[in-house]
Amino acid sequence: MPAMTRRAVGASSIALLAGCATASGGQIAARAPAAIGAFGIDLSGGDPSVHPGDDFFRHANGAWLANTEIPADRTRWGTFDILRDKADRDQRVIIEEVALAGGAPNSNQEKIANIYNTYLDQDAIDAAGLAALGADLAVIESARTHEDVMRLMGRADIAANGPIVAFIGLDSRQPDRYIVTFTHGGIGMPEREYYRRADAQFPQIREAYLAYIERVLSLANQDDAAAKARAILALETQIAELHWPIADRRQRDRTYFLQTRDELRAIAPRFPWDAGLEAAQVGDVREVVVREMSAMRPLADLFMATPVSTWRTYLAFHCINNRTDVLPRAFDEASFDFYGRRLNGQPEPRERWKRAIDAVNGAMGEAVGELYV
Repeated sequence: MPAMTRRAVGASSIALLAGCATASGGQIAARAPAAIGAFGIDLSGGDPSVHPGDDFFRHANGAWLANTEIPADRTRWGTFDILRDKADRDQRVIIEEVALAGGAPNSNQEKIANIYNTYLDQDAIDAAGLAALGADLAVIESARTHEDVMRLMGRADIAANGPIVAFIGLDSRQPDRYIVTFTHGGIGMPEREYYRRADAQFPQIREAYLAYIERVLSLANQDDAAAKARAILALETQIAELHWPIADRRQRDRTYFLQTRDELRAIAPRFPWDAGLEAAQVGDVREVVVREMSAMRPLADLFMATPVSTWRTYLAFHCINNRTDVLPRAFDEASFDFYGRRLNGQPEPRERWKRAIDAVNGAMGEAVGELYV
């Protein structure tokens, strides 16, 4: 279900420890020595006037809910959000020291500085336009076969997956190894019900998503943006119809099918499984895990039945959509307007430096962790 309202998450008296308050104001304080706060149970967030047997959540969190204002750049606010905000502010001090000083050539410090400084340089991003995506969009336009399309979907640098997605993670039944896992994907809204339901706000959300797709394609100077947007939404709707319901996807024993490569190919013999694995640089794996087994063959059939020209349009949109935060302002603002404001009720975007911290951690989280420790 969509999160259409902003909410304060109860800061449970069991979990809320003293010493977790965030720094106040927009400026970051100078680096301070590490400190361990007081420990214990903070009961100030509860409402003792509510009997625990009537509403335990209000009993434990009523004062917090009544007195807490959710920051304008958030859709929820609770204990762990406070901790994350404090960690971000602490990291900002460290990362900005590195960003100012730079580092030795090819060192982690230099790489962190380059990512952070580049992310913050919105003027340079605006001036560059879509130049950074030129090669990706060109190779997408050059696709002529379904195998070409699958190879593009398998490439991490294209950043545009498809209806059948492979990722690497721990093997849940043999946790001493990593394994390639196939799952379904390929939709731009949170999950399948956004494409299926005709009640409540869902039709309006689909209209807003269609307008957003057209806006992105228009900003990217794509011809026939409106027609292409309709084709993308129609394709994603077909994909979503084949997705499993969320409740089924959460059942551990129903989402683990260990397959050899031959067994994988047998699920849908015409589907270019090998091309996708090779493009993802895992072409030598002998076993994989398939999650939503009953969806794989229908999705593979849909993939093969959809014209390559439609896949090119789809890939171009998602290639851009997954990078709007590092594209000119108009792309970033359009993305926030749909995903932030329309889908999640978030009044304001997060400050650029906060998103820059996320970008650095996404690329070099272990290196940042080393500096943080």
